[in-house]
Amino acid sequence: MCYRYQLAQAICILIDFSVDIDSSTYGWEYLGGCFPDNKVVKYMPGVTGQEYDFDNIHITVREYRKSLADRIGEFTLSGLFSVLSKLCLIGAIVCAVPFTI
Repeated sequence: MCYRYQLAQAICILIDFSVDIDSSTYGWEYLGGCFPDNKVVKYMPGVTGQEYDFDNIHITVREYRKSLADRIGEFTLSGLFSVLSKLCLIGAIVCAVPFTI
């Protein structure tokens, strides 16, 4: 009988910071791994007769950064009012500057 061994070479976890405005909650959400096929652990083949220590396994936690297309897809009414209020504030400042000079 022939055995093959796979050894953990690196660990990488992908997370996302999520905010729920309606319930006023926030937290971290596990999305999977960073390696191909959404794997959390990257393996390497073990060699028979060789001793391994696991002192230097790289463990990485990455935050998922949403693309612009994903952000536009998350349209909320409160987000719209936030943008409009900022535009009104900028407009008010621009209009007030000539009167102060």
